[in-house]
Amino acid sequence: MLPAVESVLRDQGCRWELIIVDQSSSGSTEAALGARGVLKDHRLTYRRTTATGLSRGRNEGLRYARGDVVAFTDDDCLVPAGWGGELVRRFASMPEVAILYASVVAPANAAEGWVPEFHPLREGLVRLSPGIVRDLGLGANFAVRSSAVATIGPFDEVLGAGEAFGAAEDTDFGYRALRRGLEVYTAREPAVIHCGVRRGGEISATASQYVRGMAAMCMKHVRCGDRQMLAPITASLRKRVGEGVGHLMRGQRPAGFRAAGAALQGMLGSFRYSVDRERRLYRPRPDGSRGTMNRDG
Repeated sequence: MLPAVESVLRDQGCRWELIIVDQSSSGSTEAALGARGVLKDHRLTYRRTTATGLSRGRNEGLRYARGDVVAFTDDDCLVPAGWGGELVRRFASMPEVAILYASVVAPANAAEGWVPEFHPLREGLVRLSPGIVRDLGLGANFAVRSSAVATIGPFDEVLGAGEAFGAAEDTDFGYRALRRGLEVYTAREPAVIHCGVRRGGEISATASQYVRGMAAMCMKHVRCGDRQMLAPITASLRKRVGEGVGHLMRGQRPAGFRAAGAALQGMLGSFRYSVDRERRLYRPRPDGSRGTMNRDG
């Protein structure tokens, strides 16, 4: 986390506050930040919380934030010089835009592994389409106008790393904004470096987690009556099964079938939770468990 914090603190391009939501079970993160003296920076707000999960952490940050624009990055990322100032300038130049996703790129040493990235196919406003899940970016580099949060709602606390479905909370947030009639924009700059290099078994595990989370996210919207979100699910299944068949024909391990299984797990797992159809949010179970089959609420 420390390199990520220090990269943000180097930004002198605008007036801003840095909010750190620490969900760790020990005091090591706080101790490391204190040892480097960053906790004394007047721009930094440090919060310890017993709640776990990425979406819960982001919702906590939204509650504390006081600025007109709230930007997010992850603890394994490095932001460029002027990151905050550039985001603020972009929102000022596009007063109707509610959310901006920007590029997430791999570090130079990523050749030894795989890094989740986001490279916008084009710069501009995002439109609802069958390929919508590819057009929305990553939580490692995006920002939202604080006045739009009441319309969009919070991050879905059943989606995202550390939650029941370990991904897709960032895509879901942008999709709900579009469904509320808000504007979402993708930009190539400012690009954030994602240092979370996956190697060996981490690669397939992370890929399966992404597929499972995205399928659960899409199925939630289908259960809200949004048939358009069937397209990403069926396209993903066709692609993964086709890859599996191709692997078998080439005498390779059929990794595509594993991904298809992850998509099915996300689809079926959706029904372990009830859904708030008006807000398009899963309802977390009061006991914190993954739950059993529920009917929509």
